[in-house]
Amino acid sequence: MKHLIESVAALIAVTAWIAGLVLAKGFWSTFFGIFMPPWAWYLVVERCMQHLGWI
Repeated sequence: MKHLIESVAALIAVTAWIAGLVLAKGFWSTFFGIFMPPWAWYLVVERCMQHLGWI
């Protein structure tokens, strides 16, 4: 069960990282998205918040 949870968490993290790379605009944003996964995850969270109308 623990292995399944870890696999699902890893899949979600990698998906968010790739989605962040897609959302990145410009050289520096793409650069930080590739080499700093938290930046890519931030881009995904920010986009979700925009769609929900929170920001």
